[in-house]
Amino acid sequence: MKRRILQVCAVDSTAKNLLFELMKALKNDGFEVSLACKKGKYYNIFVRNGIKFYDISVARGYNPIKHLISIFKLTKLIRKEKFDVVHSHTTAASLDGCIAAKLAGVPIILYTIHGFGFTENYPYILKKFYILVERLKCRLSTLIFTQSEEDRITAIKEGITVPGKILTISNGIDLAKFSKEYTKISKSKIYNKFGIPKDAILLTIVARLSRIKGYIDLFNAMNQVMKNVTNLYLLIVGGVPEGEPHPLSKEYLISLISNDEFKKRIVFAGVQDDVQDILAVSDIFILPSYKEGMPRSIIEAMAMELPVIATNIRGSREEVVDGETGILVPVGDVNALSNAVIKLAKDSKLRKTMGKKGRERAEKYFDESKVIEKQIMMIERLLNEQVRV
Repeated sequence: MKRRILQVCAVDSTAKNLLFELMKALKNDGFEVSLACKKGKYYNIFVRNGIKFYDISVARGYNPIKHLISIFKLTKLIRKEKFDVVHSHTTAASLDGCIAAKLAGVPIILYTIHGFGFTENYPYILKKFYILVERLKCRLSTLIFTQSEEDRITAIKEGITVPGKILTISNGIDLAKFSKEYTKISKSKIYNKFGIPKDAILLTIVARLSRIKGYIDLFNAMNQVMKNVTNLYLLIVGGVPEGEPHPLSKEYLISLISNDEFKKRIVFAGVQDDVQDILAVSDIFILPSYKEGMPRSIIEAMAMELPVIATNIRGSREEVVDGETGILVPVGDVNALSNAVIKLAKDSKLRKTMGKKGRERAEKYFDESKVIEKQIMMIERLLNEQVRV
């Protein structure tokens, strides 16, 4: 009889970007794999790959009524299908997944921390609230995975969980797909697609349009950058997901640019499926976030041999080596952000050196197959222990 595992997250775009390879590997390992989240444009991809899909609007944010509804729906589903393992993801959806799994009597409950919902500088009361929520999820779980080693240390320090119950698995990507050898796209094709001149220096960000991603700082920095680098273009890959708690509009961001000529050098590409092609023809990658887990976008950029500018926060600083594979800047420091972009834009040799070092680091530490192998090994171990008991 096949072992049955349910993955829980909020939206199918999260499942596609973060969980798809894990689910395929579990299926190849003999599991019957199911997914519970809100149905979107990626639904058919899961179905085609033999993954059972349950269209459940798992709550985002902390609206108690919405959480009660999704907990009720998930509990009903889990009881009916009798899953052996329930594995929950993302800050809010994991709360519902862990509670529902416990109520339904699931023997193995897993929770992956993709980044805590609080930072070191959060207001005391708000931080304590998030910690209490995380503590609840972890107490309900059999085992907790964390992508960031700093998150594991924080979880223990804040009393969220105990050392023997939490394991750092890191984050990873398909290094064969995100490579110069794999991607044969021509620069002119991408530049023409987005109306970018052939002699431009291309600064790229891949992130949803959210305040948390540091877009306001980035756009304010662009006013200074574009005065100093006349051929620099900013390409924004990402949109506003449904339910995003801190959305930003294109119109608002463009209003932060003081010069009409500068506005013409900013391109909103929206959500793109060919991210590796875009990164292949970019010159610099930037992610000035206020909080992250272990951002996959940075790993993808490093794998594509791009120097990375990021904020000195948990997760990002585990990926970027300051001065070696990129530049780390203080959170919210617009001047430091603009200076970093100007420095790299004016030094092609430094960009190339950092890019090569970034690829080496990605190969050494961020191979997706190893991350998946570690998770499956732990799931197998827990199931075997259940059988012995």
